[in-house]
Amino acid sequence: MRKPRKMFYRHGFTLIELAIVLAILGLLLGGGSMLLQPLLDSNKRTETKARLKVIEDALVLSAATNFDLPCPSNPALGPGSAANGNEADPATVCNRQMASGGVPWRTLGLSEADVLDGWGRRISYAVTGPLTVANALNCPSVGFGQITQGRLENRGANNVVAGSGAVGTPSPTRAAYVLISHGENGAGGYLPSGAQTSTALASTTELANVKPVGSGNASAVVFYYEKLAAGDAIVGFDDIVRSRTSGQIAIAYGCNKP
Repeated sequence: MRKPRKMFYRHGFTLIELAIVLAILGLLLGGGSMLLQPLLDSNKRTETKARLKVIEDALVLSAATNFDLPCPSNPALGPGSAANGNEADPATVCNRQMASGGVPWRTLGLSEADVLDGWGRRISYAVTGPLTVANALNCPSVGFGQITQGRLENRGANNVVAGSGAVGTPSPTRAAYVLISHGENGAGGYLPSGAQTSTALASTTELANVKPVGSGNASAVVFYYEKLAAGDAIVGFDDIVRSRTSGQIAIAYGCNKP
């Protein structure tokens, strides 16, 4: 009698089993990315704060060397422009209470990478116009009490202005300069290409941070927010703001208050 043939079966996954495996992998990957995202955002904010510190140190060095602050650069210029990263002409851009734009990284001896935040956008820079005039911060010469004061106004969650007096008036507690990273949503910030990010996602306070600067002194004052203001219609203010007064700059470069 013939022996029965051995039966061979091919073992593998059915389509249903493959679908289940892929679904499980998708859930695992999705959950992992949700857990990882806060860490990535935290790293970008930490990187941004480190870049802001580099810029502030460069501004202090510039003040110690020239006794003034540089004008902003034109943030709309791309890598193909020879003027990209250079400070604008003080006579035409900084001849007002306040001028805003990009960080003049070439003028400060920095690289373009130094003035990009953790999300790859240019950090914005605004300066009190009179502080770009020669010897405006010459503390050793004129004395600590005679250095030119800042005019830029910072506001916090309670919407209170730092400093006192009329809008745009010089004050020892008003900012000499303001640096802004436009945060994760990037609303109003500029890319290295010179293109500006849409302000469609901006909160009310973020829009104040990117308000256009008008001509003349009366329309050249902008309020800069350090955190979400009370009553803001859109929750999620993510700008990172840094500023210093004239006195803080002078002390940083070694001119101590008597």
